[in-house]
Amino acid sequence: MSHPGPYFLWIPRLTARGFLCACFTLSVPLLLLGPGPTAHAANVSPKDKKRAAALFKEGEALFQKHAYAEAAQAFEEANSVAPHPSVLLNAIHAWSLAGQPARAAVLCQKLITDPEADDQSKEEARSRLAELRGKIGTLNIRGTQVKKLTLDGKTIEAGEVIVDPGDHLIEADVEGKPVRRKVSVVAGSSQQILLDAPKEEAPKSPVTMSAPAPTVGEIQVEPKKGFSPVVVYVGGVLTAGLLGVTVWSGLDTVKAREDFDKKAVKTEADKQAGLAKQTRTNVLIGATAVMGLLTTGVALFATNWSGTKKKGGAWLRVGPGSFLVEGEF
Repeated sequence: MSHPGPYFLWIPRLTARGFLCACFTLSVPLLLLGPGPTAHAANVSPKDKKRAAALFKEGEALFQKHAYAEAAQAFEEANSVAPHPSVLLNAIHAWSLAGQPARAAVLCQKLITDPEADDQSKEEARSRLAELRGKIGTLNIRGTQVKKLTLDGKTIEAGEVIVDPGDHLIEADVEGKPVRRKVSVVAGSSQQILLDAPKEEAPKSPVTMSAPAPTVGEIQVEPKKGFSPVVVYVGGVLTAGLLGVTVWSGLDTVKAREDFDKKAVKTEADKQAGLAKQTRTNVLIGATAVMGLLTTGVALFATNWSGTKKKGGAWLRVGPGSFLVEGEF
């Protein structure tokens, strides 16, 4: 290797996003280009340049073996020794292929805000970040007198935080009191999180017990409050239906991409039609996730499963290939 500084690993940027997009990244050609010197390398010693080159070479070898997470770590370490926008772009792409879009997005923001990065590298980082938006979530964490703020056990600063979809735990000291908050993040979503100190409960006044009045006749039992299980059943059916439509839409999008690639002459109309199908699939994925979360939440926290039955009402019976609504009046 004649040039000891970092190199730029260029990989064609994918245009397919959303459902099943990972299938287009199974085999990607590699092209090595050596960039010219930048302001980042002005104060880097020859020893550090040599170490950065070795780390980059290690990352390149790991990338060729499809060990994308390990390759991304090697690229990041090389960039920390001898900073260079091209090396950081390598790490961004490797984290994307490793299935960790949040880490890739954080590096995109780092490159975009780097005052020493060139305009072309910043533009590439903005393009990559736009592609990642549908695969990540953001939490805007605010509060007064917030200290020792952590997300999933890692110390962070208050403000906007990029995270992967899924469940996360926020812990902090707010006004000297411990606060724990569990949040569930859906891909492409953004949530505002306000951390407040827990309120102190007022002392309860003593309750005077009085003897119940004698009753004659039938004893009436107050039914428990909450939604009927029918709501959960209907939500489950709707979620399953949305999931089926989402799978169909995803497969239709993949087929449209394959048909587009096979065409000798590609028109803008064909491209826009494919993008429309891609957008439809992303919307369906979000709708299915939201419906599933809502149904689960209602089932766990807002449904009366006690079986208390009052005279009158209606319910849903689900059978093989049929739905039956029954009522009692």
